[in-house]
Amino acid sequence: MTLEQIYLPDMDMIAPEIIITGSELHHLRTVRRFKLQQQVVAVDGNGHARTLTLTEFQKDAVLAHADDVRVGVGELPIPLILCIANLKSDHLEWVVEKATELGVSEIIPLITEHTVKGGIRKDRLERIIISALKQSGRSKKPELCDLTPIGSVLNQLPNGEHWFCMAGEDAAPVTQMTSKPIPKALTIWVGPEGDWSEGELNRAREQKLNLVHLGGRRL
Repeated sequence: MTLEQIYLPDMDMIAPEIIITGSELHHLRTVRRFKLQQQVVAVDGNGHARTLTLTEFQKDAVLAHADDVRVGVGELPIPLILCIANLKSDHLEWVVEKATELGVSEIIPLITEHTVKGGIRKDRLERIIISALKQSGRSKKPELCDLTPIGSVLNQLPNGEHWFCMAGEDAAPVTQMTSKPIPKALTIWVGPEGDWSEGELNRAREQKLNLVHLGGRRL
């Protein structure tokens, strides 16, 4: 049986007993109506997880016995970065949620030449990330970067392999890339609803990024 997961960013990694307060206490006691001796998994967002057994409910806290620390629970074997052009409406929120559930380690919202929407609600996106982290069983919270001009990222590329998603004749099918050995790190680039500009595509070619397409359909 899969255990309920809670988020405790300040969780002690050594103490045999953990004190749960605040929103997670409310969730366990009022929303989920947990009982004594039931278990949950607590993660700190830095890749650490401990299974907790609830031992005592107090007025403003619940005490729990904690087992040994486990590292990297629910995480991918390589760093996976998503560089995505900022999107309209709640589309970016949906992407951030699903990227977290799929194991992305860093999300970089981009300002591109064809970006329509300006600004992001970073506080709301952080809450979505934490919720998706708990839902998906991960232990490490993805880093959410500030809205960044694409040129700044291209000038200082993350380490590893890069897949620059585009629609063009010089792009390789993504299936060709997935048949290769797993890289040590991977960055996936997704453009705006108006597609990349010619200048941005030329920069990607100059940087020798892998140009890929998803097939004959437009999403």
